[in-house]
Amino acid sequence: MSRAVSGEDRRRNWRSIVVVVVLAASLAVASGPAAAAGISVPADGGNESKLSGTQPQRVDTAAPATDSNRPAIDPALENTTGTQSVVVEFGEVANQSIEDETAARRAAADSLQRPLETYANRTEGVSFEHGFWIDNAAVVTVDADRVEPSDAVASIAELDRVSRVRPEAEISVLQAGDEQSTDSDAAALASSTAGDVPYNLEQTNVSAVWEEFRTTGEGATIAVLDSGVDDDHPDIDLERWKDFTTDPSPEPTVYADHGTLVSGVATGGAERGTPIGVAPDAALLHGAVVADCADGTCRTSESAVLEGLEWAVEHEADAVSISLGWYRYSESFIDAVETANDAGTVVVGASGNRGNGSSLTPGNVYDALSVGATNESRGVASFSSGETIETDDAWGTDAPDDWPETYRTPGVVAPGVGIESAIPGDGYRTASGTSIAAPHVAGVVALVQSATAADLEASEIVESLRETATKPDDACTRSDDCETESDTRYGHGIVDAYAAIDALGTHATVDGTVTDRETGDPIPDATVALTAADGAEYETTTDADGGYDVTGLSGAQKYTVSIDADGYEGATETSDVPTDETTTIDSALAGSGTAEIRLTDAHFGTGIDTETVELVGDRGTYAATHVENGTYVAEHVPTLGEYDLRMTADGYEPESASLWLEADAESVTESYALYGNATLEVTAETGGGDPVENASLSIARGSGASFEPTERTDANGTLAVTVPGTGEHYTIEAKADGAGSGSAESATLESGERDSVTVVLSTRTLPTGGFGPVSAVIAMASLLGWTTMRRYRNCR
Repeated sequence: MSRAVSGEDRRRNWRSIVVVVVLAASLAVASGPAAAAGISVPADGGNESKLSGTQPQRVDTAAPATDSNRPAIDPALENTTGTQSVVVEFGEVANQSIEDETAARRAAADSLQRPLETYANRTEGVSFEHGFWIDNAAVVTVDADRVEPSDAVASIAELDRVSRVRPEAEISVLQAGDEQSTDSDAAALASSTAGDVPYNLEQTNVSAVWEEFRTTGEGATIAVLDSGVDDDHPDIDLERWKDFTTDPSPEPTVYADHGTLVSGVATGGAERGTPIGVAPDAALLHGAVVADCADGTCRTSESAVLEGLEWAVEHEADAVSISLGWYRYSESFIDAVETANDAGTVVVGASGNRGNGSSLTPGNVYDALSVGATNESRGVASFSSGETIETDDAWGTDAPDDWPETYRTPGVVAPGVGIESAIPGDGYRTASGTSIAAPHVAGVVALVQSATAADLEASEIVESLRETATKPDDACTRSDDCETESDTRYGHGIVDAYAAIDALGTHATVDGTVTDRETGDPIPDATVALTAADGAEYETTTDADGGYDVTGLSGAQKYTVSIDADGYEGATETSDVPTDETTTIDSALAGSGTAEIRLTDAHFGTGIDTETVELVGDRGTYAATHVENGTYVAEHVPTLGEYDLRMTADGYEPESASLWLEADAESVTESYALYGNATLEVTAETGGGDPVENASLSIARGSGASFEPTERTDANGTLAVTVPGTGEHYTIEAKADGAGSGSAESATLESGERDSVTVVLSTRTLPTGGFGPVSAVIAMASLLGWTTMRRYRNCR
């Protein structure tokens, strides 16, 4: 739980020399009409006005000499009274043959600083406060009431390897106002952006990284050094806390809203449905270095920020976001930034809010990454600081030999106008300032480190961010080299998370199309899972055209691609995927269903062997194959529900029906009967040409199969009978009581043809006059018997 802390409880002793920082809250200003001492941001996102009200004023210490023979004691320490906080700098740490460079630096610094600690312990009025391995310096306090300051400082300067003794820096900057949006404003903003990606995440290509490289910062760590954080906020997930203020709290504490704002931009979640943070799954460390903000200014010490930076490096932060600083060139951060970089921690600093011609330490250290602010239209905010720095004039002999003669700040720019983030108490606020831009870049560093297989050096990441940053087309009308060189407004350009990752990683791409094996139609929404030889797993789904595209893969290894889709059997394929190339792996899936269709002739009851049977569905047409005796089988049909079953054959009327294939019934069997499309017009009549009514018919085909129509001839002796028009002739037999029977043969009938056939019925008796049918039969039997008897006798 966060606890409230009053400014009065956090005041230093009146004799303590403090550094009043440009806290990011003094860099961040609220969007809205009520920012009394801040930056007025027009509602239309146009040009921002400069800081209104009293401008922050720099309180300089005596500038150190820049020649190589400068004294070890800063002249500003002359005539010291009261209690003075003194920074003691030591010579460079010798290279140590220890694998852990951080441990090596710490060990070397402890060794060099031990004589100072010993001196302080045995000298009344001198207290050893803190030793720093990150820049090989220490802070002691000298109490002029208990020891002669000049003697103490001189003694310290004479210690082995002491290179300089100076006062701790003192700066005073007014804190800009930052008013919270009203409830109605916040509700309207939430309503208008819910579910959408805000402009700042689009402008920096962060949303593309989430989608294409499938990372939101997993495995990376961001440290924020600021004014405390509300760890109970639903969009803040705090991994680790440390308080470096004068009265440190063991639990996460809010000293000012600004720390929560900045933390939300770096790693905030999307509890309301709208994301606010660049790397929401990166681990968040928050170090409180600012506590006293009660009277319009925020105060901290140089040593508190250095302690926080050491802490961030010790906990292996990939980036440290520092949205505060000094409008001067603070040499104490030169070694600190270099050490952090060597340990793999990118130091990201706000460029400042005084407009062009100024810069802020530690962001203006050459090896740090200074960040300016842009608005929604990709223009640089008028308040965003930047300047051309002459190295010798600014840093003197403190500058390392490998620094260029001149360089420009900012290094890059990022969104910093009207950015919504979290504030204590589960609230949200839109704020502006380079302090809001800086955590965007810290979040991008986390995304880059998370998306690449290698453990990247800090210098690699910084170089990539600078080289891949882009400027709007209209930004380079002022100079010919603007597109290729940095300037004091855009620096190298707007940071591009996607381009930086693509440039740094040994990435590969796998794409392809998933289709139906039978129809060739694309399969949308198929799941494509890739498993690399090193165990890394990736997953995507196919689009409406069946296509997929998986970028950001670690190349030069084999990948197993497994594809699954509803209604289909899965498929797996393994392929080599080289680095910096696109490997295309297409896949054709077989449907998991089978349909068996049995077709018979509706008249003869025999199977139809020449049928075309098709199932038509959303993924195309599936043809069934004839197996035997009128049985057709359609295999590899997706089990996706209803199909239109279409059955056609020469000589038959086409037939259709609905057929269902579903996952719980992958095989289905159905039977259908088809009717012929040819017609026999049969007329039954007597030998005298009289129509025979109520005659029954029997229709036979060449194969011997026959059927009897249920209808009988009408009063005209006729009956129309439907038969298959399959290019064959039919034998028609007719019979009727009292009329006898008869047969006739039709012509060959093709599909759709008609043929008229007359069948003459007769009793088939002897034509003997005067005899009736019975007499004729008796006579015939007698004649047959007489003939047989005679033949028998002749044989004897």
